[in-house]
Amino acid sequence: MSVVERATWVIERNLTQELTLESLAQACGVSRFHLSHAFGQTVGRPVIQYLRERRLSEAACRLAREKRGVLDVALEVGYGSNEAFTRAFRALLGVTPEAVKRRADLAGLALVEPLHRLLSTSEPLEEPRRETPGALNFIGLAENQRLGRTAGIPGQWGRFMELFAAIPEVIDPIPWGVAFPADDDGRFRYVAAAKVAAGGLAPRGLSRLRLEAQTYLVFCHRTHASRIGETVGAIWNDWLPASGAEPVDAPSLERHSDGFDTTTGLGGVEIWVPVRL
Repeated sequence: MSVVERATWVIERNLTQELTLESLAQACGVSRFHLSHAFGQTVGRPVIQYLRERRLSEAACRLAREKRGVLDVALEVGYGSNEAFTRAFRALLGVTPEAVKRRADLAGLALVEPLHRLLSTSEPLEEPRRETPGALNFIGLAENQRLGRTAGIPGQWGRFMELFAAIPEVIDPIPWGVAFPADDDGRFRYVAAAKVAAGGLAPRGLSRLRLEAQTYLVFCHRTHASRIGETVGAIWNDWLPASGAEPVDAPSLERHSDGFDTTTGLGGVEIWVPVRL
């Protein structure tokens, strides 16, 4: 059973019980960092967001089908007040809990159903190689992104490549991506970068970044760049739990293969995952 399947099972069995990212990770046998990354990359939204949405959807079902008070249902799904419950309910479903209770009907509500079909890579993962490059230095364009809403990353790359030629002491002509670990809400820092020598100043609008030495497993994504999330999801959701390798709470890296075509998005991308073996 994959990490996401385990997490989904735990959530469904405990929808009305207290659940945190920490307790979910313990139940799945992985770290908070591993669970957040596996779930976010596979499902497209943070696990805690999914948990909230499932609870609110279950609350809507109970209000429509059972003769229950709104506050009683709110307390059952983890909300301490009617006001907080109503705000969250309306934000997700577009109506108030009272309206659903009155009409006793779920028609037209965009309920979040339990996950059954999970995203997976269309091709089996190749065995990764191991790299221990020592400390790495980059200069790049850093922006905030969010799991499941990464459509802005290609534009970030376009803005960065306009500045690439001005970066001093570049030691690799191929650009790198640096993805910092996401927080509980799925927000993460992404840097489109050039690998550079130590020292020197970053040009205006860019920033310098140094990563301490790590051991990396390097996976190859060979299909279109727009589908890289499928490969990343398979690494975190399936390959790492089965391998015994422990992911490190540190940035992951991406490097275009030597034959990558920036016009077509074809040619392959390497995914560098920091691990403890």
